[in-house]
Amino acid sequence: MARSLALLAGALATVAAQTTTVEFLLPMFDPQPLDGSVVAVKGGATTLAIHCPDAKATNCGLAGTSTIVGGPSTIEYSYTMHPEVDGFDGGE
Repeated sequence: MARSLALLAGALATVAAQTTTVEFLLPMFDPQPLDGSVVAVKGGATTLAIHCPDAKATNCGLAGTSTIVGGPSTIEYSYTMHPEVDGFDGGE
């Protein structure tokens, strides 16, 4: 029993320790670290769900989670603007 628990703990530690860093072109964004997870991989395109690395979205300019699709010759970015968070009042 103890051996199987140690094996399970080792397997969980291995999974938890896996981190990959990737670079994506994000037009109009300052260079900064963001957290994300892979949503899908199809052909040469990877879809990521990205968000600020901490709880305060105003620190990095993202309100909630955004989606980006990128590949060797592909970029698509989806972002929803929240006036109350982004400071946009609709004026000129």
